[in-house]
Amino acid sequence: MNIRYSATLGIVAVLAIATWAPRTRAMGVGDKEAVRQLSNEAASEFEAGHYQQALEKFQRAYESAKVPTLLVLIARAQVKLGHLVEAYEAYHQATILESNDLWIGSIQQEAQRDAQRELDELQPRVPRLTIRIEGASPKDVTVRIDDADVPSSLIGAERLADPGQRRIVGHLGAAEVHADTNLSEGERKEAVLKFPQSETQAPKGLSPAPVSPNPATPPDLDAKHSNNARTWGWASVGVGATGLVLGATAGIVLAAKHGSISSDCPLHQCQQAQWSEADTFNKLRYVSAIGFIVGSIGTAAGITLLATNPEQESKPSIGLWLAPTSAGAEGTF
Repeated sequence: MNIRYSATLGIVAVLAIATWAPRTRAMGVGDKEAVRQLSNEAASEFEAGHYQQALEKFQRAYESAKVPTLLVLIARAQVKLGHLVEAYEAYHQATILESNDLWIGSIQQEAQRDAQRELDELQPRVPRLTIRIEGASPKDVTVRIDDADVPSSLIGAERLADPGQRRIVGHLGAAEVHADTNLSEGERKEAVLKFPQSETQAPKGLSPAPVSPNPATPPDLDAKHSNNARTWGWASVGVGATGLVLGATAGIVLAAKHGSISSDCPLHQCQQAQWSEADTFNKLRYVSAIGFIVGSIGTAAGITLLATNPEQESKPSIGLWLAPTSAGAEGTF
């Protein structure tokens, strides 16, 4: 059907409304005249190639007169504008529109037949687009094609789309991804929105790799350092215990000799016969003092190393003992 016929069809449809007998009280004479005037203006705009203006006037007329003829003219204007999806819907509505008091003669039935024929011709021209989501669940994502929202239940299903450049945008919380695609008439395409997976979106059954508290120091080096420190700790405790034993032993001997030296050397003045015994006594004093000093330092250092480098599966326990004839340290490790 050419443009001239389209314009004539619109005029004929409106004239049928205007000359219709006053059985209907829904529209007054003024309303009928307004619809007729709008349809005539729309037909003229269509002939002149002003399809947007024609579309708007046809739509205004249809709001008052629900007839197939106006739906067919609306669909043709949508096709001219490249709005194939909306044209598809208008044609479909025209084919299923139920008759009402505005249907005069056979004009509206003929318009329905035209609508079905033109719909069949349009169907293979309409592009199809499928949207797929990766890295997220479709029910958690908000998707828009250009300015139209896409229900989450229809993500993954093939849908009609207008030809041309289409922009698909997806939102998941604060994250936004988009996919741009150019559709030609009759083309089928798939657009994929890829969301980067975070740890909270990791697949079930998988867990994120453990992160070392200090990434610069590998875990095995930390363990080796701890083991070396504990070895030196126990060595220090051993040296300290030996020093304490030596100091305690020398102290016991000094205590035994102190009485005889004091009696043989009054006022710390020893005769030549007691010089050897006095010399031994003095040496024992130094040995005892050095033994206690080394023992104290070694034991303290060892305990510090062991306490600051505990084993993973057991805690060290250290005890010192001192007897009249011996001293030492014992622990669990």
